[in-house]
Amino acid sequence: TQNGNNNAYCQPGEINWLDWSEDRDHGFEDFVHGLIEVRKSRPHFTDPHYLHDRPDTGAPRCAGWLHPDGRAMEPGDWEDPAARCTGLLIQFAGQGSMLLLVNADHEPRGFCLPGDAERAWRRLVDTDSALADPGSEHEDRGSVELPGRTLVLLEARNDA
Repeated sequence: TQNGNNNAYCQPGEINWLDWSEDRDHGFEDFVHGLIEVRKSRPHFTDPHYLHDRPDTGAPRCAGWLHPDGRAMEPGDWEDPAARCTGLLIQFAGQGSMLLLVNADHEPRGFCLPGDAERAWRRLVDTDSALADPGSEHEDRGSVELPGRTLVLLEARNDA
């Protein structure tokens, strides 16, 4: 614990230290290593350009928020206190798309994937199964079932 200190960053002593020699969670370390590899292997995540909300701006990428039924989020969707699942679709001009799905609810939730039902989405990250693999071959098509309190990152190689 931080012994009641809610700002341990200002403490120079052992209240802030991690003992890496005992009780290491190698599975979690492997997961974090995989997340780093996914980020490093996808230059889109380090692109200095601002994300735009529509592709017609001439920008190299655009982003939009999706409702679990696959449509664009509308103002009323954001105001719904029961809405605890959303997706962030990032499209890269001529280089495919990334889709970040977040289910903050404790219950599972289905999510319709954008595009053609046969479009292949490769699952790069899945917090439920501790998957974080830039070379993952796991594919989803049409829709996915998101377990409660999970985050999933999908990639489509082209915008077909």
